[in-house]
Amino acid sequence: MSNIKTKIDEWEVRDLEDNGLLRIYVEHNTEMGNRGVPGIQVWYTIAGGTSIVNYEPLHVERWAYQARKQQTDEYLITDHSWINHEDTYIKNYLVLGEQLKAKVAVKVRSSAKVITKESSARKPRGRGSGIQTRRGTINRKSQIRNRKSP
Repeated sequence: MSNIKTKIDEWEVRDLEDNGLLRIYVEHNTEMGNRGVPGIQVWYTIAGGTSIVNYEPLHVERWAYQARKQQTDEYLITDHSWINHEDTYIKNYLVLGEQLKAKVAVKVRSSAKVITKESSARKPRGRGSGIQTRRGTINRKSQIRNRKSP
């Protein structure tokens, strides 16, 4: 089965101080990590350089453990965030809960408010969507469509 990428969210914030542009792109992947399970990727671009944060099972397990040690539900992923300045930053968080959630907080110099968005691993289901398997597609009612013979 191949990895299917689905855009969850995309936005950009312009800093009027230096005319800089911070871009954020969040996508759902059906296969991530060594186990090939669903996860989230957060892409952020600053001054032409792009960084990627992979919310895949092995990373998430480690970050969730660190969050429990700190007794918090939102774990700031400091080594995958851009926090060189106090007045301009991109902070990536893991939000603990029943469902995998990534939280991104963006702050620029020319704005007093922080723009924060959360994205979950559950991709929106539209008509005709389902889980892709080797034998076909499984929809919500667990019926196999487009069944291929073995």
